[in-house]
Amino acid sequence: MMKAEHNTIIPTALFNGKHGEELDLEAIAFFCASGFFAENDTYWKEGSWDAVNFEKQPWEHKPRTLSLADAVDEFAVLFHQIVEEQVEGKKIILPLSGGLDSRSLAVALKNLNKTAHTYSYRFKGSFAETKYGKEIAKVAGWPFEDLEIPPSYMWDSIDESARIN
Repeated sequence: MMKAEHNTIIPTALFNGKHGEELDLEAIAFFCASGFFAENDTYWKEGSWDAVNFEKQPWEHKPRTLSLADAVDEFAVLFHQIVEEQVEGKKIILPLSGGLDSRSLAVALKNLNKTAHTYSYRFKGSFAETKYGKEIAKVAGWPFEDLEIPPSYMWDSIDESARIN
């Protein structure tokens, strides 16, 4: 099995990028559509990447021939390593929707013998999504709290929300 290189996915330093005067709307649109910037794009026209512990490099694709089993094994090693690095020595709160993201994190945390405090929410009168989160937490042996969001909950606190923002 492969050993993943250390790769911090949660920034530990502020972005120290240089930027121009004008937003690069095309680059931002691409980022919103794809989840990443293309080549050397940033949020700014005439911008550049210069963050602490981050050296900007153009995207590069080096195809490899892997079986599905090997690809899954490599992903599992990398995923578990990253999860372990990010939660080491920390208390864990995990929102559980029952979807692929939260379910994958739950499996990784359980395999790493971590305890997570879990919760799920649903809107009153909507699909009971909390039942999946509750089942996952039960199998993992973790505490679980289900929350129900009442209708118009934001309108009852819109003035407070505006004040905070």
